Amino acid sequence: MNLKITLKASVFAILFLCILGFSVNAQTNNVGIGTTTPAAKLHIMPDTSAALLIDAYGSGAGQTGQIQFMEISINGTNYVGFKAPDSLGANTIWVLPLTDGTSGQVLTTDGNGHLMWTTPTTGGGGGGGNSHCYTCDGF
Repeated sequence: MNLKITLKASVFAILFLCILGFSVNAQTNNVGIGTTTPAAKLHIMPDTSAALLIDAYGSGAGQTGQIQFMEISINGTNYVGFKAPDSLGANTIWVLPLTDGTSGQVLTTDGNGHLMWTTPTTGGGGGGGNSHCYTCDGF
């Protein structure tokens, strides 16, 4: 008896990912790295603190990797994002605040990687220098 088996390229891709330690949920098309029950399109369950690493894509100025958050497609193809500067003096991790700030507050740092919401001070004058406070209302 001859059996004819036809497999699509996507099946081979899924099998290859599984061999590498990925898991794929065929019903949701969710991909897991370090988990066999991915709960999102990409679900990473790391065994170290470095869960995601984005390398630079070149060695020229401005060619550090970036992460982008896209607007909804009906509005266009614009995005907001973050990227590292070309040169760093040391590794830096910022810890986000536990909650959202209140209206008018700005995100500040304690210089040790901890971010917090603070209310900018205004007025007082004196001292000269660059003591202006700028806000982006409605942004």
